[in-house]
Amino acid sequence: MAYVIKGLTAVNENENTDIQSLVELCNKFDKTHYSYFADTCFKEADDINTFLLYDKNKLISAISLFTPRSCEAEVLAYTHPDFRRQGLFTILLAEAAVEMKKRNIPDFLFVCDKKAVTSQMVMELIGAKYEYSEYSMSLDAKKFTPAENRPDVEIRPVQAADKSELARINSEAFHESIEESENFIEEFFTGGRRLFHTVLYNGKIAGMIGVYVEDVRYYIHGVCVDKSLRGKGIGRQALSFAVEKFSKVNPLMAINLDVHAENEGALGLYLNAGFEIVSALDYLRLPIK
Repeated sequence: MAYVIKGLTAVNENENTDIQSLVELCNKFDKTHYSYFADTCFKEADDINTFLLYDKNKLISAISLFTPRSCEAEVLAYTHPDFRRQGLFTILLAEAAVEMKKRNIPDFLFVCDKKAVTSQMVMELIGAKYEYSEYSMSLDAKKFTPAENRPDVEIRPVQAADKSELARINSEAFHESIEESENFIEEFFTGGRRLFHTVLYNGKIAGMIGVYVEDVRYYIHGVCVDKSLRGKGIGRQALSFAVEKFSKVNPLMAINLDVHAENEGALGLYLNAGFEIVSALDYLRLPIK
C-alpha cells in the first residue's frame, strides 16, 4: 500500500477539517476526549509540527507536536480505528524524530488518555516511560461561583517590566530553568493568541495567569503564585477573573485547563470554582535515538 505522508509547517482549512474528523472518530471509538489545535507558538516558521498520513485522499493517521521547552516535544497521535496495528504510528514517529533531531530536541513526551488502551499498549511496546499524570478539566458554568472582589488583589495586562519577576515565579512554580521560563513568558508577548495577565497583591507582583484562545475553547494555563504568597486566595481571584472575563467575550466557548494530578491544592481550587474532570492524561517520555 502506497501512503502519502505530509510534514506541515502550517495547516490549511482542508487539512484541519481532516484532522478534526479523525480526532472525533478516535474519541468516539476510544471514549477519549482529545482535542487538536494547530498551535503556531514556540516554533519557527519552517519548523514542522504536524505529520499526516493519507491512504489516497483519506487521512488515517496523524501526529502533532508541541514544543514549549527545548528539552522535549509533546506528542499527540491519532490513528483511524480501521487502520491500527499496521505500523502507521511508527512511520510518522520516525518522520517526527528526524525533525526533532534537526531542532536538537532530545525527547518525545507522549500525551495519552488513560482510557486509550491501544495507546497505552503502544507506549509499552516502544519503551516510553511513565513520568506523571494530569487531569484535563472543563468549566461547568452552572457551578461557577465568582470570587468576591478584593482591594488587595489587582489583575492587569502584563507589562514588559514584569518579565523578570514573573520568570522567577514561574521557574519556582513549575521547576523550570529561568531561561525556559523567560522563553515561555516571551511567547505571550509575541504569539498573538496568548493573553497574559499579571496578578498583584498589595501592589507587589504575586503571580500570573494566561489564556490561550483556540478555535472552540479558551485554555487557561501558566497559572502560578509566588510561593511566599500562597494560601491567601490569590489564585482563586486570578481564576475567577479569567473565567468572568472570557465568559463575557464568548459564552459559547468552552473554558478548559489541565492540572498535575498530584497538585492537590490546585485541583481543589479548580473543583471548588466549578471545573470538572473530563479525562486523566498520562505523560510518557522516550529519548529520540
